[in-house]
Amino acid sequence: AELAAKLAELRGGFRPTARGSPDSPASSTASFSASSMHAEGSEADRAMRAVVRCRPSLATGVGAERPTVALSADPLGRDKVSLRIDAPQEVLEQCRAIEEVGRAYRCSAFLGPAATQEDVFAEAVPVVDAVMKGSNGVILCYGATGSGKTHTLMGTDHEDGIAQHVATRIFEFIRDRSSRGEVFAVDAALLQIHTGKDGEEFLTDLFSDTSADLEVKMDAGSLHRFSCEGLRRLPIRIPNELCDALRAGQARRADLEAWQHLPACRSHCVLSITVESLVDRQDQALPTGEPLVSRRKLSLVDLAGSEAAELWSPPCPGQAAAIGRALAALPSTPAQLGG
Repeated sequence: AELAAKLAELRGGFRPTARGSPDSPASSTASFSASSMHAEGSEADRAMRAVVRCRPSLATGVGAERPTVALSADPLGRDKVSLRIDAPQEVLEQCRAIEEVGRAYRCSAFLGPAATQEDVFAEAVPVVDAVMKGSNGVILCYGATGSGKTHTLMGTDHEDGIAQHVATRIFEFIRDRSSRGEVFAVDAALLQIHTGKDGEEFLTDLFSDTSADLEVKMDAGSLHRFSCEGLRRLPIRIPNELCDALRAGQARRADLEAWQHLPACRSHCVLSITVESLVDRQDQALPTGEPLVSRRKLSLVDLAGSEAAELWSPPCPGQAAAIGRALAALPSTPAQLGG
């Protein structure tokens, strides 16, 4: 009876959509890491990728004429690139970490100043597709304040980011699979995690106009799964619904910065998209004959600025240390998720 109710819920909650893009028009260094946890061990070498994006230099304003550091990229083979930092002499003389200049770094791909938002999303497509096929996935945007993390992930009023392209990609997949007897339900939540001056963390539901007590808890059934109690999840039926909700959430985030002094650059923002599907076909049913239900999640994370504490203005040691500890834990995340 429970499965029958679930089937009816999924069928009632999904409306097919035609292929198309959302309403939003399409058009320092930031990096984003894209990873998916595959149900099977295939393509394990591509389960996690690190992509570096270098935004264009400022054409106007303060610092526009200052010499800049350049990145050069050399291919190393499949899904591997070597990056080298180059800088003019006047920059070297002011450089706080001269030993970094000339040093090579390895990543999965490099996107230079001429790269478009579409170029960036192309690097994230395998993660979205893996999620739609049954895996969980994460896309993290990491970098210093002003390097372009939020622009890359969330876009602007005039140019789509990864999130808007994800919405379109998800519903294109649903449209194609619905003809095979599958039904889908999609929902989304938007959470801001702000670190206070003393290091304490404040959780804000950006999809809700009211304040609520939110608490992150570990799932009793899995050490690697967490949930946020009280977080509002919006049902999403077409790409534009997600884009509109995201636009409203970003406006609320701006209001929090203006009126409650919660700067976005000192906060992590997590867009969580959950996809449920049910296959009502005998060749893909459970041994009991019941339909197969699948649930997976894609998380898009806009991390707080990663600049060193001594560069903060005004200085705030407690807040900087707390954000630093959170960002320092990122390298251990894949190992934790891998069990």
